[in-house]
Parts: sequence; C-alpha cells; structure tokens
Amino acid sequence: MQRAQDFSILVVEDLDPLRDLICLILEEDGYHVESASNGKEGLELFSAKHFDMVFTDLLMPVMSGIEMGEKIKRINKKLPIVLVTAWMMEYTESEVHSKGIDYIVKKPFSEDQLRQLARNELGTKEKPTITYI
Repeated sequence: MQRAQDFSILVVEDLDPLRDLICLILEEDGYHVESASNGKEGLELFSAKHFDMVFTDLLMPVMSGIEMGEKIKRINKKLPIVLVTAWMMEYTESEVHSKGIDYIVKKPFSEDQLRQLARNELGTKEKPTITYI
C-alpha cells in the first residue's frame, strides 16, 4: 500500500468555505491537495499537473462538474471522479455515471465519507493512530 502523501487530489468547488473544508479533510489524511473554484479552472489545473483523484461540485459558474468530468475522462479514463453535490434534479444517477462520474457524495457529507472514499480508491493506508501515555 502506498502512503497518502504519494497522491495528489484536485478539489473543484465554487463555495470557498466548502472547498476549504474538503481540502482540509483530505490534507489531514496526508494527501497533496490543490483546488479550483470552477470547472474551467479545474480543467486547466488538471491539464497542467498530475492528479490521482478529483472531487468536484456539480453546479458551478463557467463550467459544471459534469462537463469538467467528461473532459477529464477523455484525457484519463481511469481517473476516479467524485461528484459532491446537493443537487441531482437534472440528472439521474445513471446519466451522471455515463458522463464519467465514478462516485456521488450527497451534501451534507461526513468527513469519514470523503476520507474512506479516497483511501479505498487510492489504496492508501490509514493515518497512524498516535497514543499519548
């Protein structure tokens, strides 16, 4: 198993506090995390750097998470993409999956949901537990 610090994750979310929270959760597990505030910025960052996983919001200005996900999958079909959203009205789950989204996490989410998804998908070890005596 590889260590979390061996992996880079891209977080794309237009709401600053939520983007910061998702980044913090993943960084606490040791992942290298970079972020963007919309799908266009996320796609540009993805094209310029290497990422092992993407977490994205659905509804964002400029380019949605679905559009960005479709474009990323044209570049790397195996890259896991996680849609973190409160809105699914315009898409069914099967439509979302057909557009390249591998997982859907509904808001509000728990920290454990995001951590476990990254650990399972990237095959990373859990952060060691420190015991104070």
